[in-house]
Amino acid sequence: MSIDLGTEFMKVAVVLPGKPMGIALTPDSRRKTPTAVGFKNNERLFGSNAINLASKNPEYVFQSIPSLLGKSIDHPMVKLFQERHPYHNLSYDATSGQLFFTRKDGVVFSVDELVAMLLEYAHNYAELYAGSIIKTCVLTVPSHFGQAERRRLIRVSELAGLNVLQIINDNSAVALNFGLLRFKSFNETPQYYMFFDIGSMSTTATLAGQLKLLV
Repeated sequence: MSIDLGTEFMKVAVVLPGKPMGIALTPDSRRKTPTAVGFKNNERLFGSNAINLASKNPEYVFQSIPSLLGKSIDHPMVKLFQERHPYHNLSYDATSGQLFFTRKDGVVFSVDELVAMLLEYAHNYAELYAGSIIKTCVLTVPSHFGQAERRRLIRVSELAGLNVLQIINDNSAVALNFGLLRFKSFNETPQYYMFFDIGSMSTTATLAGQLKLLV
């Protein structure tokens, strides 16, 4: 399976024997799901169900949390998150290098825990869609993710019971997919393509060069 873990949404794809890669549908038959975790009466809610809860109890719903992974309290991305979600009490523990949410009822969650819950949710519905056990995955991350964020993501994936085969930049994944689907149109003349990724937190432009037939 592969997980495209975006700031606001995530998508999951699976590869089944003898079949091309396909997008795993969520339990509510959606191709993508919000990266949100909510809590209501000791029940965990994910995706759209969590977003629905946010309209009434926003302090019990944690959205866009992948953007906080592996970052300190003074990181610009964390500052932006606090501006957009002022109702959350966010703190940082320098010893563990983790950010923590403290709800108004005193319950504490680390960002690592919440992202692990999201990955576990993605793992579960991918297995439901595939009808088989899945143990390995590939993760795509923003190209600006540094080594701290990538190492933390691997650790969080292990908490979710996933074995990460590879972490790949999302812009590289787009270029690779483009090349695989259109390789028959390439010839010995190098071709150049630009890809734009307009996300909820940032926009990136990627130039892929010298795409040519090597056979």
